[in-house]
Amino acid sequence: MPKGLCGAGPDGIARIPFDFYAGDENGIARLVIDGYVGDENGIARQFWPSKAPPPNTTLFITTSQTWVAPERGEYIITCVGGGAGGNIGSPSKGGGPGAGGGGSGYITKGVFLLKKGQEVPIVIGAAGGQAAAGGTTTFMTMTANGGSPGVAGASGGAGGAGGCRGGNGGGAAINGSPGQANPEYGTSGGTGGTAGWNRGYGGGGGGAAGVTFPGLTLLAGGTGGGSATSGSGQGGTGGRGYGAGGGGGGAKYGGPGGAGGAGVQGIVVIEYFVRP
Repeated sequence: MPKGLCGAGPDGIARIPFDFYAGDENGIARLVIDGYVGDENGIARQFWPSKAPPPNTTLFITTSQTWVAPERGEYIITCVGGGAGGNIGSPSKGGGPGAGGGGSGYITKGVFLLKKGQEVPIVIGAAGGQAAAGGTTTFMTMTANGGSPGVAGASGGAGGAGGCRGGNGGGAAINGSPGQANPEYGTSGGTGGTAGWNRGYGGGGGGAAGVTFPGLTLLAGGTGGGSATSGSGQGGTGGRGYGAGGGGGGAKYGGPGGAGGAGVQGIVVIEYFVRP
C-alpha cells in the first residue's frame, strides 16, 4: 500500500499502515502501531492506551560501541557524563588547605524513535583522573558533558561544577566539605576529610554524587590521599554512582600534598518499548 494512504480491513474499518500518526478523540496526534484511523462511528482510536506501557527492557551501556536497536519503537535515553577527579592537596611546612572534590557528570534525557536494526554510535565518558575533567557521553544528537575537577586553592579548593558539585577542601585546620548528594537517584556525595590537628593542615573535599539504577552495582569515586595526623589532612572520599566525582587530597607537611581521587565513568541507560 502506498505511504500516506489508508485502506479498509476485511471488516470494512479503515486502517492505517505502519509508520503513521492519527489524531485521538482530543485532536492530539498519536503514534499508531497496527491501529485504526477511525472506528465505525468515525472516532479516531489508537492501538496503545493513552498511558504508555512500562518499558519491556532496560539496558545499561558502560563501554563505547555501535549499538543496534533490537526493535522499532520509542527509546527513552539517559546519558551521564564521566565524573571528574579531585585535586592535589597543598604541600606546606606551615599548614595549608586541602583540595576540592571532583564534580559529577552532567545528566541529559531524551526520547528517540528508532527503527529495528538501526545502528547508533555510543561514546561513554571516561572517568577523570587527578585534577582532570570527566569525559563526554554521547548518544546520537544527545550529549552529557563530564564534571569539572576540584581546585587547589589558597583557602580550600572549590568543588568542580557538574551535575552535582564536589565539596570544598578545608582551609588550614578546617575539615573538608562533603560532596553534593543527588536526591533524584538517592546517591550520596563523598565525605570531607578531617583536618590535621597540628599546624593547620586542611582536609580534602568529598566528591559529588553520581547516579544509579535498580540492578546496577553502586560504584564510588576514589578517595583523596592523606590521613589525619599532626602533619597531614585527610583526603575526601569519592561520591557514589556512575559519573561521581573523586575526593580531594588533604594538605601534607613538607611535600607533595595528598593525591586527588579519580572520578567514575559515565553511562548510557536505554529503556525501550516493543511492538505488542
